Amino acid sequence: MASTIKEIANVMKAEFVMNETLCEKFGLTYDVNRSELDRVPYYDEHFSAVSVETCLIYIVATCAVALEHMMDWFKADVDEIVANERYGHKGWYEKVARQFTFGNPAEQIVSQVSVEELEFGIKMKVAKGEPGALEPLRTDPLATDPDGELGAFIFYMNRQKPAGIPIRFVNQNADKLRLVMTVYYDPVKVEASEVEDFVKQEIVAHLQGIDFNGVFTTMGLVDHLQVVEGLSIIEVNDAYAKPVGENEHQIENATRDVPVSGWYELDEENTEITAVPLL
Repeated sequence: MASTIKEIANVMKAEFVMNETLCEKFGLTYDVNRSELDRVPYYDEHFSAVSVETCLIYIVATCAVALEHMMDWFKADVDEIVANERYGHKGWYEKVARQFTFGNPAEQIVSQVSVEELEFGIKMKVAKGEPGALEPLRTDPLATDPDGELGAFIFYMNRQKPAGIPIRFVNQNADKLRLVMTVYYDPVKVEASEVEDFVKQEIVAHLQGIDFNGVFTTMGLVDHLQVVEGLSIIEVNDAYAKPVGENEHQIENATRDVPVSGWYELDEENTEITAVPLL
């Protein structure tokens, strides 16, 4: 972790007053036995915060901190690259999954992938398409591809992965998100008859902006809606999620949830929005 400018500046101040040549040059008392706790206060007693010496110290300290931050960022980038390249690690699985090609001409069809390391093996969620138009890999075989996209992808990953490591594939349609909300709006800026559709449109935009397999939070949704012109107070009273083939479950305290499929679609038909004009 990089040092702070103040920390580096204090080290330089302490070294300044413990240097015999500098003390003689600036008329300071050189004391080889001066306590570490007294060195910085002694410097500050003899040099103001705007003196040339102090300004130079802080300029050098600022440059040193910037260099430390650059080295930290470089190390983080290198660590990420190594993790992504290391055989059998999370980043490696995600990279290899995106390299899968299918069809004629061959195309890389896996656009979204998330890997979770389990106690034994991994869970891999995949989808194709772009946010707003995501869909699972096709499972129904055609004459031209008897295994289907998913079958070919599973065969490909099993050939690439380390031996003996099972993969649990998740390839399904979006989790449906149903909300019960109260929205206070500005009747001058938004027509009463348009509020519900307007809010749903913004909710959809928010969901599409969440990273694949990212966490949905009602706080994040509220933050998104409250900066939309015409909307004011947002209350999420209840939130429910329904993964494919499972019962609908309530998102505890309407707070946060991770989609089983990797992404959400708003259940627009069953989402309830009570619009209240803000007078």
